[in-house]
Amino acid sequence: MQNNKKVAISGSYSSGKTTTTEALSTLTGISRSYARTMRELLPIYAPGKQLEECTIFELYELGIRRFIERVINEKSIVGDYVTDGSSIHEYVYGLARLQSNIYLGNNKIQKIKSKLTTLPYKKLLN
Repeated sequence: MQNNKKVAISGSYSSGKTTTTEALSTLTGISRSYARTMRELLPIYAPGKQLEECTIFELYELGIRRFIERVINEKSIVGDYVTDGSSIHEYVYGLARLQSNIYLGNNKIQKIKSKLTTLPYKKLLN
């Protein structure tokens, strides 16, 4: 049985994860797994919207789509690979967005609406 290396580079938004994985892959020859960003998925699943305008449900869908893409891409690679994030990273990122209402715009009505729609999930988060 081979001992394949799977390296996940994790970090906050725009911290250089993708650049780092591209460099590692190029320098070492190890395959690179990639999942499109939420901003890349946005025109497909929420056409005409900015990320900041998305409802909590649209953000959730974007996160799940990204998670699924990541799992499929990582599963398709035979042998070692490096990736710009991980399934756990996607989960933590989504959880943080739910708990803090990150990127839900500056509109007060939108913020109140968002807090109300996330109330049923508070038990799950605590």
